[in-house]
Amino acid sequence: MNHSVRKKSHSSFVVSSITSVAAATLLLAGCAAGDSSDNSSQPSDAPSSASASASSAAPSASAKPSEKKSEKPAEKKSDQPTESAAADEKKTEAADEKQKDPSANAKDPAAAEVPENYSGANEIAKAPTVPVDHEQVKQTGSLYNEVENAYAAVKTVPVEGTAPKDKQESEPGTPVDNGVPEVDTQTKDKINKAATGAAADEFLAQALEYGVNGWSQEGSSKIVGEPKLADTTFNGKKAKIMQVCVDSSAVKVKDSAGNIMTPDHGPKRSLNIFTLVQENGTWKIATHDFPNNPDC
Repeated sequence: MNHSVRKKSHSSFVVSSITSVAAATLLLAGCAAGDSSDNSSQPSDAPSSASASASSAAPSASAKPSEKKSEKPAEKKSDQPTESAAADEKKTEAADEKQKDPSANAKDPAAAEVPENYSGANEIAKAPTVPVDHEQVKQTGSLYNEVENAYAAVKTVPVEGTAPKDKQESEPGTPVDNGVPEVDTQTKDKINKAATGAAADEFLAQALEYGVNGWSQEGSSKIVGEPKLADTTFNGKKAKIMQVCVDSSAVKVKDSAGNIMTPDHGPKRSLNIFTLVQENGTWKIATHDFPNNPDC
């Protein structure tokens, strides 16, 4: 009896033990299944998020090349019209400059030189050279030396004017000093003997400057080099025109105190243009000019 009870209780213990083991096994299996389901859910999320990041990044990456492509053509289109407009503007400005200055069309810079503007320039351009001891050249040199000699001792005298009206009533024709000087008679005679017309006016004006300032001139110039001589007309009369190189190295100009004013440096020679005309059978200097480039 007791033995059978013991067997039953032993078998019951065995069954309960097996049941407990089975329950534990099922529990462990359930936990393992839960872990595996959790682990399997994590990888599936990672690829989806990765693919989502890739897909979200892909449009931005593809957008950059499209932006660059769209920017470059836009820049080229905007630059091309600007360069073309600038080129057209330069052409227009160049055309305007040519219209304003016709000499700009000349390829040779010498073609744009300022033409000579003295009377007889065309004759001098075509004139042949003559010896420095040519009779007409010697005559010109002598006449110019007479003018220079007049500057040696220039004196001035007051110009007599007409008396004011109140004095004219009491003393009609009374001369008065109006304060304007002129060169003395001796200087006038010397200059008028060697020159006439515009040349005489020029030489008298220079003599007046000498007299007012108390200057004086010593020495005389001479003609050197290769003169050019040609026939011309002056006020309807036959005349001679010549280009000569005047050497004034022997000429000295002094002030009223006797100090030499002529600088030691600087050119001592210059080209002079003289027109000679006859008055009462005597040759005189009628015009005196200088070319654009007087170097000789």
